[in-house]
Amino acid sequence: MRCYVCNKEIVDNPTKADECKAHGEHIIHNGIRGKLISKTILCEKCGGAYSKEDSAFCKIFDPFMAALNDRLIPADHGKDTEKVLKGSLFDTPTANPEDPSRSVTIKKGTVAPIEPYYEIDGGKITLYAEKHRINQYEQVVSKQLAKEGKDITNYAVEKVTDIHDKGYLAYYFSKDNATFNQDFKNGMVKIATEFALDCGIPREQLTSVITINPDGTACIDNTNTKVIPFIPTTVFDCLFEDYRYALEEGYPSHTLKLFSTKYDNGTAVLYCYIDLFSTFQYYVVLNEDYKGEEVSKMYAQRLIPRTKEKPDLTQCDPSDLDIVIREYDIDMSQCTATSYEGQLDYVKDCLRKYPLQTYDLQKALNRASDKINMLVTAYFSRLLPFAGKGASQIFAKAAGFDTIPPSVEAILESFTEKVGVSDIMLLSQAFSASVEGQYYRKFGFEVVDGDVMNYSQPDESMKVFDKSRAAAQEYTNAKFSHLSCLCYNPELIEQ
Repeated sequence: MRCYVCNKEIVDNPTKADECKAHGEHIIHNGIRGKLISKTILCEKCGGAYSKEDSAFCKIFDPFMAALNDRLIPADHGKDTEKVLKGSLFDTPTANPEDPSRSVTIKKGTVAPIEPYYEIDGGKITLYAEKHRINQYEQVVSKQLAKEGKDITNYAVEKVTDIHDKGYLAYYFSKDNATFNQDFKNGMVKIATEFALDCGIPREQLTSVITINPDGTACIDNTNTKVIPFIPTTVFDCLFEDYRYALEEGYPSHTLKLFSTKYDNGTAVLYCYIDLFSTFQYYVVLNEDYKGEEVSKMYAQRLIPRTKEKPDLTQCDPSDLDIVIREYDIDMSQCTATSYEGQLDYVKDCLRKYPLQTYDLQKALNRASDKINMLVTAYFSRLLPFAGKGASQIFAKAAGFDTIPPSVEAILESFTEKVGVSDIMLLSQAFSASVEGQYYRKFGFEVVDGDVMNYSQPDESMKVFDKSRAAAQEYTNAKFSHLSCLCYNPELIEQ
């Protein structure tokens, strides 16, 4: 295999001019706990050249990574250095970004003002500053008061280095990052490109994301790459995404799907759907005139491990080890050891580094579909005269809810105006079709004149985005809010 950048042959120990050193490339970045690694697409030198871009992309997610750090599966390499985050303290929980606020830094849960300040209340002065600046700031205040004819020694001085209780904290995500949009696009396009390469798509077929030079070298070029935000348009997706934190057993997860779509005019488009943290959802167009074979490949992983006791391998024999390898879906192709002891050490290391991140997305989607069907049944059961009084609550509880959530009722009310009660079975069929691996995020399904019809999900998402940017922004804000709750108010998610 050749490096897609330098076009040299990838080998473990290069000795020739046209060879380069093998490199384990994280297709989803290690900095956000990606676990999909390829040793056949990028060499060590060329991989290192992307380190600055990779770091800028991962830095975008620092507010989430810092909050979830103790709950996440560990990174494959590098140390978890304590991140210093930026944010603002507002007077009310419903404040707008443009409202008056105080800029702060956050480290290890301590919130400190970027610019120190003080308050005088009678005979008391309270100083607010970062811990390493508080004593120096006291001297500054003392001099300032002296100019006003006041003596600081006449006041009781209190020093406060943590002001988390002085307002409502909002973390910076894109604010104060002038290159946010480009950094985000660089990372998403790189993930999509490398996933396609890892799936066997030659770089010559990635015309919308890779530029190949006359000398055979290449680079990722996203200048004209289309990146389309995913927006739910089907009944299933609207219900699933609105309560994904409750319906998806592996929430939050990373998901990639590579697929091609052939249109009625005979042309085909190659897409990669990316879903990071079950929140940041985009389609990257890899080729708008795809000539290769039809493709549909998917990868998904957990970020927070399942609660399950790991096996004790101290008295493990080869047959037991085989069972563990199968049960935990350990990729032995990455193991170079030939002895049993070496293989055992490799498995132990995998269990230590990758504590149950393996994720059966199809199973999770099927279960979510079942729960949604229960909610739909709960909704419709109230409209049927022969249904028992408590039937709706029984079905809602079977879906994991005490009652039908108000937003679910609103979504179903909107859709049933179009399809009616008699089409409930067709809605169920549309749900089931929406979660099938070959269709998931590729096609949307709807009921039209008594039939279940499909349409291109990327195209429909783009239409909604162009038609109503406000609706798209509202959806993005809701997804962002769900992930933020998991990070900073998990008790709200658990409710």
